[in-house]
Amino acid sequence: SGGLWWTANNGASWDFNSIHVAPHSGTWASVVTLGINSSSHIYIQSERSFNGGNNFNPFFQISNQFAYDYEFTPGSIYAATNQEIYRSTNGGTVWNNISESLQKENTVVNIKVNASGDIFAATSASGIWISTDNGTSWNASNTGLGNMEMTTLETDSNGKLYAGTKNGLYTSDNNGASWTASHNGIIFPRIQSIHIKANDKIFAGTGKNGVFFSSDGGQSWHARNNGMYLHNITGLTFNNS
Repeated sequence: SGGLWWTANNGASWDFNSIHVAPHSGTWASVVTLGINSSSHIYIQSERSFNGGNNFNPFFQISNQFAYDYEFTPGSIYAATNQEIYRSTNGGTVWNNISESLQKENTVVNIKVNASGDIFAATSASGIWISTDNGTSWNASNTGLGNMEMTTLETDSNGKLYAGTKNGLYTSDNNGASWTASHNGIIFPRIQSIHIKANDKIFAGTGKNGVFFSSDGGQSWHARNNGMYLHNITGLTFNNS
């Protein structure tokens, strides 16, 4: 709720960027979406920066739409919004709605595209949906899911899917055809964030009991909270180290 901050010294100190995002004014803006592509361009919910956040310009300008998540693939940018999913193949100049057949009554909180081009949409109330034809049609992918209120969706280097919900973490190793509960060892498994390292070690942030770690594809989890005094985890990421 206080704009965008960055650090260049591994968190020792932070700098503040005075940005303006409608309908906010002045130096404050609520930033709930943050994405960085392979060219180091910074994306927040409706604007983009080419210069490390010094300046932002309008980017995702669709009436009554708000981008909650971006996905970058070679040649395409995907934007998941409070109502639909859009794709641009020309750097964001033109956006096309690819979710006409997707249920409209809930927010798409995360979007993922695998190496085969299959699109996975995690929604706030109706579970996970998959499209194998660039968004022309969508099918529910909820077999085995114990909760339809999705909070996050990630994939590892082998294409295994990890779905965080408000009541548990579920995995799929068959492209979403079925899901298995995978929160053994996670206390109060309200999953709010998942991050998977390059070596497929997984960290999950929960809504009450901190961070949990898995090195076996989510079969077992162990708490990793030494030094933490606040255990409501809303986001996780890693630097190059």
